[in-house]
Amino acid sequence: MENRFADAYIMPSYYWASEDEFNDTDATFILNVPDVDMDITQAVNQKRNSINLESNEFWIAYLLFSYQGALIEDLDPISDAGNAGIGTASLLTDGSINGGPVSIPPGSVGSLIYLEINRDFDLLYDENVAVRKTTIPHEIGHQFGIKGDDDNQIFGIMNAYGFDVTTFNPWFVPRHINILRRRVSSPGQ
Repeated sequence: MENRFADAYIMPSYYWASEDEFNDTDATFILNVPDVDMDITQAVNQKRNSINLESNEFWIAYLLFSYQGALIEDLDPISDAGNAGIGTASLLTDGSINGGPVSIPPGSVGSLIYLEINRDFDLLYDENVAVRKTTIPHEIGHQFGIKGDDDNQIFGIMNAYGFDVTTFNPWFVPRHINILRRRVSSPGQ
């Protein structure tokens, strides 16, 4: 597994949650989570019991694996729009174009990863650039305060998923690495 955060000197630990019994498997199943911040926040917060462990020295990115988003964004039929994941509403930035000072926003407190939509995207795209390989770091990028999601910019992994699979760069671009490196508190804080 490649560390998409390595250029920002961030080393994820993928296993601490299961070792400390924070890897819950009994969240309430919701077939379609409406694209409404209140519903997303409610879904994210139902098992977010690791919040008291977050600190400037120990950051926590919270992911809840879900089925799919709103009915009009569930890729059923495949011609519908679709989000591979979504986070809670938050203040986000893409940083300064000229490298000047940037205030680092809190970012979102958590993300939903839509497993069914990721599976559908895998059917559309070459497996070597499968959306599911980039959805989690993309959504964690939002938790760290990165905006992205603008197809008119070249934002690498933070592009919206209307990407061209022949030119897609699955890494953070320098201006987003700058935001990641300047963060001092856990995402969402």
